[in-house]
Amino acid sequence: MENYSLLLSNLTAADAGLYCAQITMQTSTEFSCYTLQVFRQLRNLRITNHTRLSEIGTCEIHLTCSVENSNDSLLRWHVVGNTSIKEANLTISWDPKNSSDQKYTCIAENPVSSIAFSVSTQSLCKGVLNTKNHPDTKWIIIVVTAILMCIIITIGLFVWRKKGCLWRTGIFHFSTPQTQSPADTIRNLDYVSVSPGNTVYACVTHPNKQTNIPTPVKSSDFSTIYSTVHQSKESKPISSRTTALDSVI
Repeated sequence: MENYSLLLSNLTAADAGLYCAQITMQTSTEFSCYTLQVFRQLRNLRITNHTRLSEIGTCEIHLTCSVENSNDSLLRWHVVGNTSIKEANLTISWDPKNSSDQKYTCIAENPVSSIAFSVSTQSLCKGVLNTKNHPDTKWIIIVVTAILMCIIITIGLFVWRKKGCLWRTGIFHFSTPQTQSPADTIRNLDYVSVSPGNTVYACVTHPNKQTNIPTPVKSSDFSTIYSTVHQSKESKPISSRTTALDSVI
C-alpha cells in the first residue's frame, strides 16, 4: 500500500473547518474526512483584580485572567497545593494576620503555545492594608477642627466669666451722673475695713433713688473717703460705722 500525505500552507483562521479527501486505488476508493483547526501563538496575557478590605479584616481579591484570541485557548488557575481551577475568574479571601504570602498563577494554553503570569496576595492587598493603617486625611481635619473649636469656646467662657466677676465688683461699672443728699450718702456708705492706724476706708456706692438737684455731682466708678479718727484716751468701744458717719456729716 502506498503512502499519501497532504500538505497545507499559509493557513489562516478562515481555513479552519471540515475537509474530506478521496483516495482512489486500483481496486478501491476511500474517503477520509478531517477537521482542520488553526491555532495561533498566544500573547498579551492579562490579569485584572478588584481588591477590598472586608469588615472582619480579611483581604477580598477577585481575579480575572484573559488573553488575546481566547476562543482557541484554555485558561486555568494554578493555586496553592498544586490545585488547578479551569476557570478564568478566581475569588480569594486572604487573612494577612494568619496566612503567609500566597502565589496564584494564570495559565493560558493551546496546542501550539502556552503562557503564564503570577501574582501574590501580599502585593495585591498592599494598597488596602496601607489605607487601613493610615486614617483618612478628611477625618484628621475634622478632629483637629473640633478640638480647636472646643479650645476657643473654653477660652471664651473663661474670659466671659472673668469679665462678669469684674462687673460685679464694680471695676467695669459705668454710671450716669447722679445727685444725692447727705442723708442718702450716709445711707449708702459701705465700710470696707478699719486699719490699725485709725483710718477708715469707705466705698461710696450709687444712691437708691435720684433727687432733682440742679447742680449735678459727677460720680466715678467708685469713690473712697479717707477719714482719720483720733482715738480718745478713754477706752470706749467705738463703732467703726458710727465714726465714719460722724466724720462724713
